[in-house]
Amino acid sequence: MPQQPAVTIPWTQADVTALANAMKQGVRQVDYGTYRVTYSSLAEMRGLLDTMVRYLNSQGDGQPTPNVRGSVYFPR
Repeated sequence: MPQQPAVTIPWTQADVTALANAMKQGVRQVDYGTYRVTYSSLAEMRGLLDTMVRYLNSQGDGQPTPNVRGSVYFPR
């Protein structure tokens, strides 16, 4: 049987926003345009969110954007 070609999913910033908003609301069901996906766990959602962000960061000028976790520092 011939091997199936790899499928590349062209994620968008809207997809990242939809997944992040669902995580904030504590729901596991996310609508992506015409698709509705139900995730089995928060860990699965976190993994996909990381994959989506890395995918989007690799697009563009070829220079990936650093994956920075939003640290906030307040002066004393």
